[in-house]
Amino acid sequence: MLFYLYLPAKRGLHRLLRVLFSPVLTKMQKFKILREEYGIGQDFYDTDMIDTFRKEVNAMCNLSQGVKEYGIKIGKEEGYIAGSEETLVNIILRSFQQGFTVENISSITDMSIEKIKEIIWKEMHVKV
Repeated sequence: MLFYLYLPAKRGLHRLLRVLFSPVLTKMQKFKILREEYGIGQDFYDTDMIDTFRKEVNAMCNLSQGVKEYGIKIGKEEGYIAGSEETLVNIILRSFQQGFTVENISSITDMSIEKIKEIIWKEMHVKV
C-alpha cells in the first residue's frame, strides 16, 4: 500500500525525499520527522497500516543504504584500477631508467612496445 499525502509548500516533496533517502538520519529520526512535519503516521489506528508504513520507510532506508554502498564499491574499484595503472607506469619508468630495453619491459609487463613507448614519452619526454 502506498500512502498518498498532501505536501504543504513549506515542506515539499524535495524535503520529504531528502528525509527518506538521508544516509545520516536513523529510521527513528525519519519516522519522527514524517510524523511531526507531514502528519504521516499520526492517524493510523490500524496496526496493519502502521506495519505497512514502517516496512515502506524501512525499504526506503535500505535503498539509500544500498545506493551508498554501491557508490563506495565503485569508488574502491576505480581507485584500485587507478592505483594499478600508476604502479605499472612506475615499473615501466624505473625499468627504463635502469637500462632495460623497451622489448624487455614489454616482455615483463605484457604490454605492447608501442604502448610502452607512449608512456615513456608522456612521462619522461624521451623518444624511444
